[in-house]
Amino acid sequence: MGGGVQANSLLNFLEFSNLKKIKRAFEINEAKPGKYMINSDIKIEFPKKENLSNLDLLIMCIPSHESFAFENEIMNFYKSKDYQNDIVKTANGVSLVKFKG
Repeated sequence: MGGGVQANSLLNFLEFSNLKKIKRAFEINEAKPGKYMINSDIKIEFPKKENLSNLDLLIMCIPSHESFAFENEIMNFYKSKDYQNDIVKTANGVSLVKFKG
C-alpha cells in the first residue's frame, strides 16, 4: 500500500525470493495507477475490492499518513470484508497487525 519513495526503497532491501512474492502496489494518487514501481514489473493499481482479493499480506509504505490511511482506508476494507488478512505497518518501525487467527 503506497507507491512512493518508501515503497520503492523497500524493494531494494528485499531478498529476490521475497521480491518475487510482491504482486502489486496500491496508490490512491490518481497519477500513479497504471504505472510501475521503479525498476520492476510491479504494477501500481488503485485499491479496490477486486484488486485486494487473493492477497496474503498488505505492507503499508505510507510514512506521512499511515495512521490516517489505516483508520480510513484499510479498516474500511476490513469492515466491508474486501480484505481480511494481516498488515505490516512501516512508518514507525515495523509492526504486524494480525486479522486472521
